[in-house]
Amino acid sequence: MFEVVDMPENKNYQMSRFPCKDRSGVICFKAGHNQSNLNEVIDMSELDPLREYARFGKGEQWIYSQRRIYSEEARFVDPIFNPKPYEVLHELDFLIIEPGIYYFVLVIMGVEYVINCGASELNLFNDWLERNENQSPIRRFTERMVKE
Repeated sequence: MFEVVDMPENKNYQMSRFPCKDRSGVICFKAGHNQSNLNEVIDMSELDPLREYARFGKGEQWIYSQRRIYSEEARFVDPIFNPKPYEVLHELDFLIIEPGIYYFVLVIMGVEYVINCGASELNLFNDWLERNENQSPIRRFTERMVKE
């Protein structure tokens, strides 16, 4: 058997690399089939430190945020798109705080992970959270939780 844990331990080296790796795939996915968009992302030297950390573990451990935003048992309904209760296994998006400052947000089974795509820091994200009453940047405005 395996041990069930509420969340991985914080400041975990492997967990710090995971959202960094996942971010790369999501950027490519969002670029779609537009080769010029994809080339622009590939050529962005600002992303090199994150790429090298994600792929090779080079550099200091990348700082990430980790917090539970809802229970694994939570169920949601969306009266517009899906009125029957459903669970959310994962969700992700980018939070753009200002031009050139991108945070990647990944939620897996209610645990939110956030990284800064350009630098190993979370100060601007923490300021954003404070201004937004600690609400997750991952929100679907017609969705609501029906079971915690």
